[in-house]
Amino acid sequence: PLERLHNFGKYGDFSFGMFIYGYPIQQTIVHFMPSIEIWQFIILSFAFTIPAAVLSWYLIERHALAKKDKIRADKDL
Repeated sequence: PLERLHNFGKYGDFSFGMFIYGYPIQQTIVHFMPSIEIWQFIILSFAFTIPAAVLSWYLIERHALAKKDKIRADKDL
């Protein structure tokens, strides 16, 4: 079990994408399916949020994090 936790992040860090995209996706689901059952809501939320988070990691976040040390703040700030 601990070995699985050790390898948990080897594919990327999708937590920020889950945080950022989770709420809007959930609200969209509720808007278009107001009478959805909770178990369906949970499954659909994960089904849409996880791919959005993975895409966000590979297309945006990892590239931005790779450049964070190369970009310096303006000295006047």
